[in-house]
Amino acid sequence: MYRKLMTLIGCLLTGIIAAGQQQYSPMRNIEVKIGPWQKRQALIYTPEENVPGKKYPLLVCFHGRSIAGKDLSKIFREGVTRQLKEGKKIEAVNKKDGQLYKFIVVAPLAESWSMAPRT
Repeated sequence: MYRKLMTLIGCLLTGIIAAGQQQYSPMRNIEVKIGPWQKRQALIYTPEENVPGKKYPLLVCFHGRSIAGKDLSKIFREGVTRQLKEGKKIEAVNKKDGQLYKFIVVAPLAESWSMAPRT
């Protein structure tokens, strides 16, 4: 009985976590450590054909004051993250070598507009 109950709880939690991640698709929620005692929420996008060991350029998307807070869905209001949400691919062809470059995109979310002073 205990095993069945724990299996059911595990399945429910997996479904809840998956549903929570789906609202940020094609990006996913991560925590970024910014100091010994501080973490910030962020969204990350990795190319669909993510090849282990392959290096990808990193694009960091900072937001403006109106998006600061705890609601990650606000990150999709403008810019590159909005384009990703609308289904556009973030990639470019280099004119010199003719190669197609795909990017990893990270969009951190600031909880407030200013940083607390260090004492």
